Amino acid sequence: AFSLPDRRKMSLGALYFCLGIQLSVYDYAMRKDLEKYNVSMSMISVWMFGIYFPWFAKFVPALASDYFGVNGYHRKPYMIIGNCVAAVCMLIISNEQMSAPSYIGFFFLYNLAICLADVNYDACIVKATREEDKDSGERGSLQSFMIISREVGNAIGDCMGPLLWKEFGSSGVYQ
Repeated sequence: AFSLPDRRKMSLGALYFCLGIQLSVYDYAMRKDLEKYNVSMSMISVWMFGIYFPWFAKFVPALASDYFGVNGYHRKPYMIIGNCVAAVCMLIISNEQMSAPSYIGFFFLYNLAICLADVNYDACIVKATREEDKDSGERGSLQSFMIISREVGNAIGDCMGPLLWKEFGSSGVYQ
C-alpha cells in the first residue's frame, strides 16, 4: 500500500531534489560561456575536466568531514559551508566580465563546494538507512526515494537551464 513519506524522508528528499537542480541547471550556460572564450572544443574539454575534477576526488571532502569536525559536528557544518560557498561562487560567476581562468577557478570551487555538501548528504542517508526497520519491508526505500528525488531535480534543472539562459542570459542563470 502506498503511504506518504515521513518528515525525515521528505526533508532528505528535498535536499537531494535541490542538489539535482544545482548539479544540472548551470551546465548549458557554462558550455555557452566557455564557447565565448574562442578556444577549440578540445580545450573546452580540458577545462570541463578541471571544472568537474572535484567529483573524481570526492573521497577528499568525505575524509575531511569524517576526521575534522567543526565544534563537534561532522556533517551539518560542511553542508552549510558547501552550500554557502557555492552560492557565493554563483554570484561571482554571474559577473559577465570575468577572465577564462577566473571563470574556471570559480566553477571548480563551486563544484568542490557542492561535492562537499553532497558527500555529507550521502552520509546522512547512510545513517538514516541503517535505522530503517528490516522487518517492515521498507528497507532500501529511503535510498530509492533519494535517487528518484535527485533525478527529478536533474531533469528539471536540465530543462530550466536552457530556458533561463534564453530568457536572461548567463548571469540570469547563475543568479
